[in-house]
Amino acid sequence: MAAPKLSHCFELNFLLLKILGIWPGKNPHRYYKYYAIFILCLICFCYNSFMIVNIFFTPMIVEKMILEIVFLFTQFTVIGKVFMIYHKRKNLLAALAVLNCESFKYKDEESKEIIERHVLKYQMGWKIYMSLGQIAYFAKVFMPILMHLIFNSAVELPICKYSFLDDELVHRYFIFLFIYQSVALYFNMMFDLIIDALIAGLLYMAIIQVKVVKHDLKNLRIIKKKNSFSEEDELQFTLLNKYLKHYEIILNYCNLVQDILGMAMFVQFSFTSVMICIILCRLLLPWTIDFGLFIITYLCLINSEIFLPSWLGTELNYESADLVSAAYNSEWIPRSERYKRSLKLFMTRATTSITITGSRIFPLTLDTYISIVKLAYSFFTLVRNFQDPKEN
Repeated sequence: MAAPKLSHCFELNFLLLKILGIWPGKNPHRYYKYYAIFILCLICFCYNSFMIVNIFFTPMIVEKMILEIVFLFTQFTVIGKVFMIYHKRKNLLAALAVLNCESFKYKDEESKEIIERHVLKYQMGWKIYMSLGQIAYFAKVFMPILMHLIFNSAVELPICKYSFLDDELVHRYFIFLFIYQSVALYFNMMFDLIIDALIAGLLYMAIIQVKVVKHDLKNLRIIKKKNSFSEEDELQFTLLNKYLKHYEIILNYCNLVQDILGMAMFVQFSFTSVMICIILCRLLLPWTIDFGLFIITYLCLINSEIFLPSWLGTELNYESADLVSAAYNSEWIPRSERYKRSLKLFMTRATTSITITGSRIFPLTLDTYISIVKLAYSFFTLVRNFQDPKEN
């Protein structure tokens, strides 16, 4: 039975992106571009244009301005990811082709167990992440409607107040505006969730393959020693070259991933760092319990968007650095000089661990994430120190 293709992990991601109008695929239908233009104009261009215009008409009250700015910055990160899908379509197809190559398929029971176990982890994490997104959307859009039906509380538009429109006009077309914002919000939320899951998956596939190479190198020894020394050495040298080729393909795959994610991660980390600072400052102002629950939940969600790629980038860095130790633990002492030279060259190369960066400026590591959180907290304490004297 042939080993399944790793790209199958992303079939649902790309199917949903195709439905949402941002993934034409390898051979798009001739009418698909019209569908994509319609979706992007209605859901992205108009929706975001209204949000930008709304900022200029929003009353200059800090409590109101902060939330509008946070939502707008969130949309900027979504636009960056959507642009990534469009602009890097050929690179994405190339990365999927690499995932389907023979070197990335399992060759024995051990590598099969490693690949299948981690693929199941990714699929489970994908389902949990998508479920949490649906719950958050329900709480944002449908919970106020339920509260209105039960307690007759006021219902507001989900995102923007559309301050540039007359109050009477908003009241007259409230249902239409509510439906439009709800649908556009759902599309943009799905853009964000699916592309985040795709980014995490691309990084995780690299980690899986590095784990397979590490396992192969650790167990690189001849068990049945019935051949002559030269035959054993030739067999082990052949296996070493096979694993080194696998490692070279992983490096090529990571270069593709770097080219795909670099700018999108730069935009994501830049705007998210600003949003964390703004939300922390908003928590210094008076807020109700329901608003507090929402803003804290929102803070946790935007934190997860930079924490997950940082964690995966760190794991990829550590796993690739551990290849040197794995090669050293192999059976290299009785081997020929030719074998030792090849192994030494590999170990020299592997000392430079694989690192994914944000537009070649900062690495996707937990150190970067911690630096962002520290910066946000420092700004938060600075603002608080300025406020305390006024309060006293």
